[in-house]
Amino acid sequence: MKRGDKILIGILLLIVLAFFMLAEARKANEPANKIAVVRVKGEIEQKIELVEDRNNEFNFIGPMGISRARLENGKIKMISSPCKDKICIKQGHISTGGQSIVCVPNQVSISIEKEDELDEITR
Repeated sequence: MKRGDKILIGILLLIVLAFFMLAEARKANEPANKIAVVRVKGEIEQKIELVEDRNNEFNFIGPMGISRARLENGKIKMISSPCKDKICIKQGHISTGGQSIVCVPNQVSISIEKEDELDEITR
């Protein structure tokens, strides 16, 4: 084996190691129990545990009317809202820490947060 071959193999091993480290870092940032925090007019309205085997719908009353969210297979999405453009509905499902859905006109938001940052959970 030539010197160039050894260098190439070393570089490839470093790249593979970097991918494994990146994957582990992403897992570490993901909360063990995911919680959806729903805020209306900036105040916490409800905290919902994102459970894989639970499917529910939730209603939240904002200044414009009722916004409805659906929990499906550990993911949550907005399914109806009285706002004009329906951007919050078009955002689709969220399930990862740091993601959020915001309906600005109706002042309703849903964000995924770590469980240890919260006090109470709706089950």
